[in-house]
Amino acid sequence: MIKKTFKNHFDLIFQNYTIIDNKEYRLPYYIYIPKTILNFIYLFGGFIILAALIGELFEIFNIKLSFSAIIFLTILIPILLNYLIVYFSPLVKVETIEEKQNKSFWKKYKEYKDKYKKNN
Repeated sequence: MIKKTFKNHFDLIFQNYTIIDNKEYRLPYYIYIPKTILNFIYLFGGFIILAALIGELFEIFNIKLSFSAIIFLTILIPILLNYLIVYFSPLVKVETIEEKQNKSFWKKYKEYKDKYKKNN
């Protein structure tokens, strides 16, 4: 069982992988790609739209927010959204090069070759 901690979640928000019990884990691609697209849209102008929406939403309810509160909410909402995406997503173990080689054709070929040398 993978023990996911608060630190592991934040590792996955800001980088592609996290290390749990000396093994690397990452998000599956069907979650990682939409999350990356969402972050890309946010960075290239989405934060302005989000700030405007927050300002308009509070204006509808006749609540005056300071500019610093709008900026704080504009930063907090995407981090919270990313955290929730990471929290509810499964993790995929990243295979090391050695593990891939152990499964590969070349490993079996090498074993066969070694057996052949021993027999001759």
